[in-house]
Amino acid sequence: LNTGLGATLRNVTGANFNLTGDGAFPHNQGGVQTAFDNRGTFARNTSAGTATWGVSFIDSLGNLAINTGTFQLTGGGRLAGTITTSGTSTLEFPAGTMSLKGGFGHSGTGRILLSGATLASDSGFGNAVSVNNMDFTSGTIAHEGSLTANGAFNWTGGTFSSNTVGLGGTTGIATVGVMTVSGAGPHTITGAHTLQVGGGTRIDYTGNSAIKVGLGMTIRVQAGGLFDWLGDGILNKNLGGTATFD
Repeated sequence: LNTGLGATLRNVTGANFNLTGDGAFPHNQGGVQTAFDNRGTFARNTSAGTATWGVSFIDSLGNLAINTGTFQLTGGGRLAGTITTSGTSTLEFPAGTMSLKGGFGHSGTGRILLSGATLASDSGFGNAVSVNNMDFTSGTIAHEGSLTANGAFNWTGGTFSSNTVGLGGTTGIATVGVMTVSGAGPHTITGAHTLQVGGGTRIDYTGNSAIKVGLGMTIRVQAGGLFDWLGDGILNKNLGGTATFD
């Protein structure tokens, strides 16, 4: 489905958009980026393959369910409410900037995969979002609010930062979550961002990779939390500014 020049495809309130195949929806006709505006119910079903959409995906109500396969969003957009990834399904962000509205939540046994895009929450210290199972392989998580990981969070590469210089948010591991740091990276924490381990949770730092730190970042382990250094990796303060392990 070829599109461009500022077009909008809108799934209206009360309607259902059921994506069962692996067809592409690229922005390839030039001009202002095409938008898919979901105001009804959007479900990815049937296919175990990968469907890639390059348009700006806007969901203001949270009626988004990924039930099978992989749904790739490369054109950015904005998500709100609570989305669901069921079974072994994946919602993937390989490119673009996807903004999460304050109050955004993620549930289900599937995962969110950040593999190159920027994942940002709306600016503001009061904005809180949460994810369940997430794999972070490359790209950037940038916000000034709080992002809480409630399930398995696997960090093999990418950067934690902030949308605004000097205004860092907090990415926290909740009481039912575990973060595993592994892979060749690069891993980076910068921009006054705080990576926080809550009581009863842990970060498992495996392998031999370096975590690049600086510019006001903090790793904070709260009472009852655990930063488990299992490999031979290093915290490399090479970005300038300050770096704190609290």
